[in-house]
Amino acid sequence: MALLDAYVSKDEYNARANRTATADDATLTEELVAASRLFDHLMGLAPGAINAVASATLVFSGRGRARLRLDDTEGQHLIRTVGTDGIAVDTDGDGVADESFDLGDTWCVGLPRNAAAASQPYDSFELLPYSAAVLTEWPEGRWNVSITGAWGYAEVPEGVKDAVVSMTRDLRDHHAGGGAGAYQQVDAALPLSDQTWRIIRAIKSQFSYRTGARVLRAERAR
Repeated sequence: MALLDAYVSKDEYNARANRTATADDATLTEELVAASRLFDHLMGLAPGAINAVASATLVFSGRGRARLRLDDTEGQHLIRTVGTDGIAVDTDGDGVADESFDLGDTWCVGLPRNAAAASQPYDSFELLPYSAAVLTEWPEGRWNVSITGAWGYAEVPEGVKDAVVSMTRDLRDHHAGGGAGAYQQVDAALPLSDQTWRIIRAIKSQFSYRTGARVLRAERAR
């Protein structure tokens, strides 16, 4: 699966939506991608953050604190596993990593703390003030932390698929000029049905991050 693929394949959509037509499969694929990126936007996730990526290196900016959130201007990133010495930190701002470590070092932990046990990815790392720690805070700097590992969820969660299928159905109804029931506007381009909003609200506690929470509050206020 590529990073920016839809969270639901057209075959999965057809099965969930009881759809048998195939004439507009190309359009359906585009709509599934659009709905997936809309889901990311609503939740404050970086584009494609849910998708499994076997190995990639991403860079983040330290803020002089013990906790490093894996977010940037694109949104929240999620990581399943970190490679051996996969966390590299430039401590003096010269563009060269000075310290390398991983989650095997007891003083660096992934958060949520029990994410791995629940088969969920981490959204941040925290440095603990142990005597063996080479760092107790992430040095303040721009793009001075690089992290190599496996990103996203191993499998797209069912709740995400339910939301994307419902949003795609709304998008197709909107394009067709139809659709029954009450709708709420996300923006001028696409209204979401009340049923879709119920699905989104039911899973937002697990998937919504800081910017996403603000988006959801703004949409509910409309």
